[in-house]
Amino acid sequence: MMLIPKKLTIGRKRYSVYNSPSLHKDVYGRCFPAAGVISVASTHKKLPRTAKDQAETFWHEVTHCILHNMGNKLWRDEHFVTEFSKRLNQAVHTAKLE
Repeated sequence: MMLIPKKLTIGRKRYSVYNSPSLHKDVYGRCFPAAGVISVASTHKKLPRTAKDQAETFWHEVTHCILHNMGNKLWRDEHFVTEFSKRLNQAVHTAKLE
């Protein structure tokens, strides 16, 4: 299980990370680069989301923020961000310090 941080830095931008109830019908997270805010939904349709699902959302939103910081237009490409962040989440959760 991953503990989602409350703050992180991407480039020179400091982000605050918040847990919130489901934002919209099928929106599990949002990032607001100008405000330095990442929001991760802790519930969906009033039911708790799993730690795994929340971690995947966290990495998804971090990917958006990194690409935005890089000035890369892919930061708005949901398909790319989803596919990249799924693999990033997998890498983080399967990493071993041996």
